[in-house]
Amino acid sequence: MKILIKKITLLLALVAMTLLISGCLEKDTGKSVSQVAVKVGSEEITINQINDVLSRSPSEGITPDAKEIVSNEILEKLIDQQLAVNKAIEDKLHRTPEIIAQLEASRKEIIARAYMQKIAGKTIGPTALEIKNYYLENPQLFSERRIFKMQELTVLNSINNIDIIKKYSTTTNSIQEASLWLTKNNIKFETGNSTRSAEQIPLEILGRIQALKDGQSVVIQNPTRVTLLKIESSELIPLKEASANPFIEKYLINKRTGELILSDIKKLRNEIKIEYVGQFSLNKSNAQPISELTSNPPSTTIENKSTLEKGVAGLR
Repeated sequence: MKILIKKITLLLALVAMTLLISGCLEKDTGKSVSQVAVKVGSEEITINQINDVLSRSPSEGITPDAKEIVSNEILEKLIDQQLAVNKAIEDKLHRTPEIIAQLEASRKEIIARAYMQKIAGKTIGPTALEIKNYYLENPQLFSERRIFKMQELTVLNSINNIDIIKKYSTTTNSIQEASLWLTKNNIKFETGNSTRSAEQIPLEILGRIQALKDGQSVVIQNPTRVTLLKIESSELIPLKEASANPFIEKYLINKRTGELILSDIKKLRNEIKIEYVGQFSLNKSNAQPISELTSNPPSTTIENKSTLEKGVAGLR
């Protein structure tokens, strides 16, 4: 039942985005973007809208018969949504300040994403030598790849907390002893357990964790939090070069794409006057947005959420 609800939620989200995109296109051209599938009152739902939602849905291994069934389901959802849209317009909900702002924000996001996709199209893929060199230069991700079972304790960053956490990081039962001390002194903290492979750990701290033996701990800091991380156990599971190459290639392409986008945005910032107003005029920071594409190692698995995420968030 939960899986069915998730599928329906995903389908509705895809339908919503399709209607928004197709609505923008039809507004600009004044024409239907493809053949009409159904008319709902005076409004038309097109085959192109159905295919667009279908293209965004999981379709690996789907048979032609199943595709037809899914297309019909999508069409019915589009009809339901159009009925809701018609009623909302009749009730003038689309004229409320909140909805107008949300529509404009969505429109800008779609157009900005289209521009970034255009920039991404200029990305040149890595050569076989570049892929090989990345494999050889990062043994902790591949030939010496380990799976870590970890205990974590996270507390707010302060001089006192840092000193205490560093003190307990050298003890055998570091997490338990630190927890007892923090509890006794009424200091809030969070603990957790996780299993993480090397590629799920930010490169900035992977070297420190890779150097630990089972049972050892390390302290990781960012501007807001301090994390005490203990390796309960680890297992060496290397990733052979042939298996790693597709992940490396994808990572390097994404990294280059991120760099291209950031470079282009920086150029655009330099070409136009940006004037900060009011309270924002006090902080005229020219910091550029940091893309995750340029900071994460090639991932071959799904990340687990844990307190480590919070502890290293400032490093990303």
